[in-house]
Amino acid sequence: MNSMNKWWLAAPLAMGLVVAACGGDDDSADDAATEAPAEAAATEAAAEEPTTEPVDDSADQAPGSGVAVAMLGDEEIPIESARCYFEEQERAGLGGVWTHTAQASGTNAAGEPVTIGLDRARNEDETIEDSVYVNIGEPTADDFVGLTADGPEGLIEFGESSVSAEGIEVAEFGSDPLSLTISFDC
Repeated sequence: MNSMNKWWLAAPLAMGLVVAACGGDDDSADDAATEAPAEAAATEAAAEEPTTEPVDDSADQAPGSGVAVAMLGDEEIPIESARCYFEEQERAGLGGVWTHTAQASGTNAAGEPVTIGLDRARNEDETIEDSVYVNIGEPTADDFVGLTADGPEGLIEFGESSVSAEGIEVAEFGSDPLSLTISFDC
């Protein structure tokens, strides 16, 4: 066979490879164009389907509604933040250990900051006591008010992740007591 005949045999093979290579790229582009709208439609459908997950609607609450409400005397105080620590920690300088500590804070109707602390301690003699404090205003201000109450275990109820106290009489030295009721989850 002469070289001319060999060329004609190789030409169809080379052309087939070129067409196959180009055709593959076109098919990929066509597939991607077809898949993109299908993926977008699936995403839209998933967004429209109702979910069974819990929804945090705290952003939809009325301003000032907070995480709880404390009643101090006749005044409702919205609690904006609350935290708890229910593990033993040393009572520095007092002996024994704190077994539960919780704190809630908010703002009263006069615009003053209010901090409420609820604690339980086990003394060195193994007795348990509860204590409550209510601080109203800035601690360095002349009109700062600090109310307290102490008592045996049971003055405050501690759950696994909650705190509540009902009708505890808190007072500043020499003042008339105010009733405190508060309940919140940690």
